[in-house]
Amino acid sequence: TTEGGVSFRLARPDALLTVEATAFATRLTDKIVWRPSYEISGVQVWSPANVSRVYSRGLELSVRGRRQFRSGLAVSGGSHFTHTRAENRANPDSPAHGAQLPYVPQQTWKLWSRVEWRGLSVSATGRLVGTRFYSSDESRALAPYQAVDVRAAYEWAFDGGRLALEAQVKNVLDRRYEIIRLYPMPPRHATFRLRFSFPSS
Repeated sequence: TTEGGVSFRLARPDALLTVEATAFATRLTDKIVWRPSYEISGVQVWSPANVSRVYSRGLELSVRGRRQFRSGLAVSGGSHFTHTRAENRANPDSPAHGAQLPYVPQQTWKLWSRVEWRGLSVSATGRLVGTRFYSSDESRALAPYQAVDVRAAYEWAFDGGRLALEAQVKNVLDRRYEIIRLYPMPPRHATFRLRFSFPSS
């Protein structure tokens, strides 16, 4: 494995900005990859397979920042992008030679933002995931997808501990997508959570 990167950091008393870029390359032998070996009527049976040689390389880029205002308001956010090429290099005579490993996306992009004021916090996260092949020769693929989650929480502090109320909505855009073929992810849904925490004696 070889990895290298650069980082830039700008700090002020009320603000912080960080920018990073990392490149990596990895050569693997005898990598174990789980894949469907049997399929009928929408049911898949998964089993491990040995890929004798894999060459993976890619690039990661990230930006994150935070700003604190005198009023107590704090705003933060960031972005993280990854490009990965993970190739099967086992058998030059195989249709899978040089193809992307199954279910490894070539591009992923995450965006997030958060606003905090006293005990209140509101945040949003977006994910963009590129094409993922589910055949070893790149002949069949799952479509790219986008998903957005939002969260709001309020926390009270008192002498005996803390009380937090949280509401979260996942897949706000109600996208229909699959991370693994034949296993669809839930549509738009909400969760509510009430949490008590007490200091240990």
